[in-house]
Amino acid sequence: MIGARRMICLAAAGFVGAALVIATIGPAHAQPVAQPVTVEAHRSTITQVVPYGDLSLVTKQGRKMLLHRISMTVNELCPMFDNQGFANDVPACQDGAWRSAGPQIRQAFNLARTNAALAMSITLSAPRVK
Repeated sequence: MIGARRMICLAAAGFVGAALVIATIGPAHAQPVAQPVTVEAHRSTITQVVPYGDLSLVTKQGRKMLLHRISMTVNELCPMFDNQGFANDVPACQDGAWRSAGPQIRQAFNLARTNAALAMSITLSAPRVK
């Protein structure tokens, strides 16, 4: 009889041990599935002023020089790579910069034709796009 009792106790201990192992493993499998990490690039706007108080926008040469200054500024605002070495979306940046300057350029040229008082600078804004 002692042998049978011992067998029953060992079987019961084995059953309880297996149940404890299953109970501790169960919650690990019941955890929710992890969601993927979303990385977003936040755009910031950079601005630079282009002075033209020294130019006569009445002349073709003066208008051409202003457009050249703006073009150089657009290239400075929209480099191919950012400070960390990542590539920028240069066409999108340049498009934004020219769009911000366009109305100001037209206004400056129109005011120069009518001899009205002029602002002496154009402010360019470009989105930092990656």
